[in-house]
Amino acid sequence: MNNFNTNLYETKREIINYSNKITEGLKKPTAKFIMDMLYGLSKNQSVMLSDISRALDENIKLNYTIDRLSKNLEKINDEQLEIIRNNYNRAVLNEIDEEPLVLLDDSEIIKKYGKNLRTYARYEMQVL
Repeated sequence: MNNFNTNLYETKREIINYSNKITEGLKKPTAKFIMDMLYGLSKNQSVMLSDISRALDENIKLNYTIDRLSKNLEKINDEQLEIIRNNYNRAVLNEIDEEPLVLLDDSEIIKKYGKNLRTYARYEMQVL
């Protein structure tokens, strides 16, 4: 028998740890907002603020949560985005090898009216 509470707790803890890595250097309310967004995105698999709000399952009206997320989203500025982007790049670069192996499956590419598809097989890896 699976222990779903333990799995949920471990998943949420991983999201919190990841959020802490990419929000390092940001103010606490912004970091909490990013953590809420990441948790909501991962739980409901949707980018809609209403779905993210439902995933957070807060003890207030859904509209209040949507408004809070919307206002926080508007407050994110370019400087904060740059901090998040740099922290994300640092976190990802620590996890990949010097020469990463990237496998792409192009068998699902369907172009109903495509005539010239020979260039789909050429891929070039760009390293950060």
